[in-house]
Amino acid sequence: MTQISIFNQQKDLKIPSKDVKNLFNTLISFKKLSIQELEVHFITDKAMKARHQEIFSDPTSTDCITCPI
Repeated sequence: MTQISIFNQQKDLKIPSKDVKNLFNTLISFKKLSIQELEVHFITDKAMKARHQEIFSDPTSTDCITCPI
């Protein structure tokens, strides 16, 4: 089973962690994926710009950053 961690560091939207985990578990099962761990972070636009700069040297906002290991 996939270990799914949800981090909600924003306050603009109410995001139930249980619903997010259920969504990803359903998707993983449906697609028959083998994933050991998944982290989902909900952050502010300001934090997203900082992360985007840190990882890609690009200070603009983006909707998603994916970092496979």
